[in-house]
Amino acid sequence: MIVLLQTAHASVEPGQNLTIIVTISGKNNTAIQDALVTLQPIPAGNVNPISGTTDPNGQFTSILTTFEEGVTTIKVEAKKSGYQDTSSEIKISTKQAEPQIETKNTTKLESATKNDINPPSSGLWLIIISLIVVASSIFIVFGKSRNKGIKENKGEMTLCIHCNTQMPLNAKVCPKCGKNQNDKKSFCMNCGFTLPLAPDICPRCNKMPPSGVDVKSCRSCGEVIPIVANFCNTCGEGQPE
Repeated sequence: MIVLLQTAHASVEPGQNLTIIVTISGKNNTAIQDALVTLQPIPAGNVNPISGTTDPNGQFTSILTTFEEGVTTIKVEAKKSGYQDTSSEIKISTKQAEPQIETKNTTKLESATKNDINPPSSGLWLIIISLIVVASSIFIVFGKSRNKGIKENKGEMTLCIHCNTQMPLNAKVCPKCGKNQNDKKSFCMNCGFTLPLAPDICPRCNKMPPSGVDVKSCRSCGEVIPIVANFCNTCGEGQPE
């Protein structure tokens, strides 16, 4: 048997949860179901559940919670009748996030006395008033356009294909990561969730993409996908069982 350990991140803050996915496979990368998986954190940490059996995709999912800074080693043992026992391990770093210090520039304003400033002429006053009127008009027009854009953006929402942040459906650029949304999308073949580009694990169902030598064609776009896939990873269309 082959044991593969995966996590969404290589480090975690104390007290936060981290999903651990154990995948058990045999020759030709075939999933092994009902294999007994046991996890042991060193030094002590909270792993829940600490043991269980793999699903039809050969996967077992557990949650790690650590409370002290340092490195936690997760050892995994896998057993199944007819297969040789095997083990593996992964190291998780637990550390506090560094606080961000915001600096502000302060400017000391000195007031001038009336003797230091000469009163402006009437012609200069007219120029100043004209500039104020023009600036006010521009500000009003810009404000109306911006409010209109905000109203148009309200309604259906979607997720950024890069960082998975919620955003308006018709937005072309993610408001968080600033990346273009015209890149090719990808969908989870287990639950149909819209994925960030090249993910390891689906953030909604916590499953790896299904694999296997048997394939089929998507009924919508014709893409070749594993026969056990419930959704197409290219167009996101659900597949008949």
